[in-house]
Amino acid sequence: TSQTTNTISVTPTTTSVYTVMGSDANGCVSAKTKTVTVNALPTLTVTGGITMCAGQGTALSVSGANTFTWSTGQTASSIMVYPTVTTVYTVAAKTTSTGCTNVGSTTVTIQTPTVNIAGTFSVCQGGSSTYTASGANTYTWSSSSIMPVYSSTAVLYPNGSVYTLVGKDGLGCTKS
Repeated sequence: TSQTTNTISVTPTTTSVYTVMGSDANGCVSAKTKTVTVNALPTLTVTGGITMCAGQGTALSVSGANTFTWSTGQTASSIMVYPTVTTVYTVAAKTTSTGCTNVGSTTVTIQTPTVNIAGTFSVCQGGSSTYTASGANTYTWSSSSIMPVYSSTAVLYPNGSVYTLVGKDGLGCTKS
């Protein structure tokens, strides 16, 4: 490195040999050679990132090292998570033989259908209104005064009841 101080800092990207030469007050020269070994970071495989409904569980796993610390605080190579929002899980994994650590991650995406209702929300006494739902794959309209209606369109008669619409998407995730 051509440095002339008694301390140097090096950042080799491959295994490298360094030689230091020194001389004393009498002009005597001595040299020492040291090899700095660069160990590869562990190659991690992180699995388990999926798209799922809120509150469901999924297993996350990592391989390629010996010790692990997940962003959840768990330290096993395989963990269970139950996210309610889309979450990126990171894991720091260390190879004990070299002391090298690498970080990997996976994302669990939470899918929630968007349920929309179109229709007239003001009717005359004794009247009815047609409501159309969108945003999901299947729909269930219900209240305490009617049997469930399994359709994206429902004709409802306002009689003081509260109507509930539940939409379900292709993964089975629901939204009311």
